[in-house]
Amino acid sequence: MAHIPYQANRTLGVLCKMMNLAKTWGMRDRHTNPCEDIELYPERKRERFLSDTELQRLGSVLAQAECEQTEGRYAVAAFRLLLLTGCRLSEIQKLEWRHVNIDIGELHLPDSKTGAKTVHLGEPAAEVLRDLPRVAGNPYVIVGKREGSYLSDLQHPWRRLRAAAGLDGVRIHDLRHTFASGGLAVGEGLSMIGKLLGTRKFNNGPLCASCVRSHEGRCEQDLRSASLSIVWRARRARFENTRA
Repeated sequence: MAHIPYQANRTLGVLCKMMNLAKTWGMRDRHTNPCEDIELYPERKRERFLSDTELQRLGSVLAQAECEQTEGRYAVAAFRLLLLTGCRLSEIQKLEWRHVNIDIGELHLPDSKTGAKTVHLGEPAAEVLRDLPRVAGNPYVIVGKREGSYLSDLQHPWRRLRAAAGLDGVRIHDLRHTFASGGLAVGEGLSMIGKLLGTRKFNNGPLCASCVRSHEGRCEQDLRSASLSIVWRARRARFENTRA
């Protein structure tokens, strides 16, 4: 298992939780968790983000998959939104239409990993949302195969798309890193990038709430107009070619 330390450690964590619950529920004796003495494999922190060239390849593959319908339109939209918002996978995967306000360009997430937060949308992300059909009786933006559900499996589509784009080893979470790298590329500080990402890993500084809100909108537009806009341009070019 040493060759897959991340998966091994996460699996151990799940098994340990199961054993602890079994003790809580009286199904095992106390202090009998066999996972307690197992050492975790060392992990190296992974900080991967896509270059402009890689983004262009990914954009072309997403556009091709959408036009040829080799992948579902909701899966393709999910990956675009992840790139254009910097949201976590679960935030886009479980996003409901009632939390989307396209008119003012905001997502209002009531229960993100770090609590409630507002995500400001650039025009490309807003257009992705406008293009998505809403399904009657289904509250989710990224519609799943079962009635009333969200699309629970994005890993398999992602593996096919990244292979087609020559991005072996790139994880869905790396799209979030790519969004953050766009902020660094246009000169934004870690404090503002952390605020945009909704993470506690950055110090937000002494900015007042109103200043942060105003600055966020400008920053996110800059992020989209930098390297991440390549994805949208590739999609638009592909769409126009199909209409020609």
